[in-house]
Amino acid sequence: MAHLPMDIVHDLFLCLPATTLVRFRVLSKPCFSLIDSPDFVASHLNRTLETGDHVMVLLRSPRLLRTVYLDAPDKVLGSSSSASRRFY
Repeated sequence: MAHLPMDIVHDLFLCLPATTLVRFRVLSKPCFSLIDSPDFVASHLNRTLETGDHVMVLLRSPRLLRTVYLDAPDKVLGSSSSASRRFY
């Protein structure tokens, strides 16, 4: 099976909604590292704000990755602690 280069995976993942990305973290270690990286989270947020494609975005804190509704920032859909390795 052929593998996609990570730069293509990066560009594809930027187009996905935050809830899907949180699920995709368990696909592989490279996917986890990409989605959890602060640069990717910032890129995903910028793309979402520019295009308005998604109502949710990824937010990253030192040990947590969360999805937050743009129209209701106080509502957190799911969060995942990298320390406990819980995935939603």
